[in-house]
Amino acid sequence: MFIRFAVVTTSTETHSRFRIVYRLVAAFLIALVVAACTSSERDEPSVDTVSHAPIVVVFNGCGAPGAARAIAEALRAEGWDIGNGYGENAESFDYPDTFVVDYVGDRETAQRIAEKLGTFMIQQISHDPDRFGTVGVIVGADYRARVAQLLEG
Repeated sequence: MFIRFAVVTTSTETHSRFRIVYRLVAAFLIALVVAACTSSERDEPSVDTVSHAPIVVVFNGCGAPGAARAIAEALRAEGWDIGNGYGENAESFDYPDTFVVDYVGDRETAQRIAEKLGTFMIQQISHDPDRFGTVGVIVGADYRARVAQLLEG
C-alpha cells in the first residue's frame, strides 16, 4: 500500500510564488542589460585612438604618359594603399623633381614614402578636409629614377 501526500496550495500562495519568480527574472534581465551597456561603452575605442591605414594619392606632375601609373603600381607592389587608382594629373606639368606632400601631419608616413622613392623633398601643408589621402606623391620629370629606386626596394 502506498501513501500519497498531496500538497494543496491556495491561490494566494501560487500568486506569491509567481511574483517572487517574476521579480527574480526581471532583476536578472535588468542586470544583464546594464552589464551589456556598460561593457560596450568600455570596450568601444574612442575616435582619437582609432588608427587608419595611410592612403597615398599619386599625381603626374611632369606630363610624361604613364609616369603617375608607374609610381602608383610600384608603391602598390610595396604594399601601399593607392587612393586614386593609377594616378591622376597634377595641376601643372612643371615639376622637375618628385616630392611627397604630407596632407594630415603624418610626417612618419611621408618620410617612409620619400625614402622608398629616393627623395627627401617633403612638403607639409595644413590639414585640408577636402583633400583625399594621407600622403600625396607629385611625380616629377625624374620619375624614371624614382621607379628604379622603388623597384630596387
